[in-house]
Amino acid sequence: MIKRDFTEPRECLKKYIECLAYSEFHYPEKPFNYVLTPDGCTGLIIQNAPFCEYKLNEHGYVTPDRCFILGQTKRAIIVNYRSGYRFLVKFKPWGAHYFLNAPMNLFTEKIIGLESALGRYGREICESVLNAPDKTAATNILQDMLEKRFAHNLSSKKIEDDENIIDTVKKIIGSKHITRVIELLESSYYGKRHLSRKFHAIIGLNPKSFIKIIRLRLCLENIRIKKVISPEMLLKEFGYYDRSHMIREFKEILSLTPTSYLEERLRVIDNIIGYKNA
Repeated sequence: MIKRDFTEPRECLKKYIECLAYSEFHYPEKPFNYVLTPDGCTGLIIQNAPFCEYKLNEHGYVTPDRCFILGQTKRAIIVNYRSGYRFLVKFKPWGAHYFLNAPMNLFTEKIIGLESALGRYGREICESVLNAPDKTAATNILQDMLEKRFAHNLSSKKIEDDENIIDTVKKIIGSKHITRVIELLESSYYGKRHLSRKFHAIIGLNPKSFIKIIRLRLCLENIRIKKVISPEMLLKEFGYYDRSHMIREFKEILSLTPTSYLEERLRVIDNIIGYKNA
């Protein structure tokens, strides 16, 4: 069973943070297997013990530190959860770049300990949050440290130079029909090669991979809400060329068909309750 509680980020953090969540996992007998789907976001995870394992490739599972950065991924990750609790900061696609103050392609397809990523400051974040008297205090401490970190990094950046990339990302997220990089160049003052370099630095992926992930994310959200699959509707609404194109991208990123995804999603929902509804 997973208990999950979301906290709305402070106003000054909303531009860079998608959500803040506290979760408790109760699986004392055997781990719970879960398919973690790519969503265009990098995560900061602080947990009381290294109780989860991530299969990032065919070489097997990685058991991360208690506090780590889960970098951008191009494909779904199989996760094994055991018992414990954790805090999750899910950054907006561009947000982690301004928190980590580093090129995001260094984190793509990787799990990197927070101390390795940020040095002593990363260790301080971990210790401060985990030593808080309760989850409310821990969440406030975490937001304080996030706020200070963003303020420090943004003071030395010319963020207006990156606004074109951020606007391009918002355009991709807001559209269901962008299928080619060339469609982005019409509203970007970057050429194709420079756009790709900036995407790698700020987002961690190239534009083509990001477009695929966001379109799949919108498609999966539609499936989750309606709990029914109409291939014809998905093709028309999300700009897939044909059914084989849609199935191919599902399998490429998720290793699942749309029907298999829905079955997996419903199984996960059965294991999750919110604190406010518990």
